[in-house]
Amino acid sequence: MLRSIGLAGAEPKPVLTPPLIGAPQPLTRARPPLVGAPPPNAGRIAPVVGVPVLVRPAPPSAAPRETQSFRFDVGTAVFPTTGGVLTTEGVDGVDVVTVDERHHRVIHPAAFFEPHEGAQYDRRMVERFWPIEIGKSVRFVETVGNERWLHVMSAVRAETVSVPAGRFRSFVVERTMQKIGDGPRSVATYIYWYAPKAGAIIKTEVRPGNGRPPVTEEADVIGYPLPRPNDTSTGALP
Repeated sequence: MLRSIGLAGAEPKPVLTPPLIGAPQPLTRARPPLVGAPPPNAGRIAPVVGVPVLVRPAPPSAAPRETQSFRFDVGTAVFPTTGGVLTTEGVDGVDVVTVDERHHRVIHPAAFFEPHEGAQYDRRMVERFWPIEIGKSVRFVETVGNERWLHVMSAVRAETVSVPAGRFRSFVVERTMQKIGDGPRSVATYIYWYAPKAGAIIKTEVRPGNGRPPVTEEADVIGYPLPRPNDTSTGALP
């Protein structure tokens, strides 16, 4: 039986969920440090002995920035309202490996990007999206054979969102994808609500951009087949 996350501050209600029959055991390796993170003393200049150093205090009006380091919990199972289950099987750097009820595995670079099979793209640019910071945006081109797409991934805001699984403080990440070249150039938009405390994406909305209506998935139940990792994480949501 998987336990679900209830409303913040409320007693969780018991939820019976089906076991993951035949699902592979999630990986349990420790999460490596954030790719490309600078060393602790990077950018610091050693002061010259005997020479006073002028320190400029931050202006009183400066507010702390909303940031969050990479965090996805291995073993988290999200049961979406559209049916099925999606389990975080592994975390490698800023890659999230998921598996569904049909044992279909997908590697999501930077968590919010699902490349086409055999695609080429600037991995360093994709990884720069972390740590998340409100207003941060990255652009990169994905190429498969003669086809190319422009992706723009942005952290647009932080908000508290309610889904059937509970109420979560979340980052809202938007990724647009537009084909480059001849033919139709409609823009598809993918919106993700990422909840650091849940260690998962708890809501998604896809707007195809081709006249079809948007499709929304919300977390109906969030379960943890494995013992939950330590709740301590860097970064914070106000």
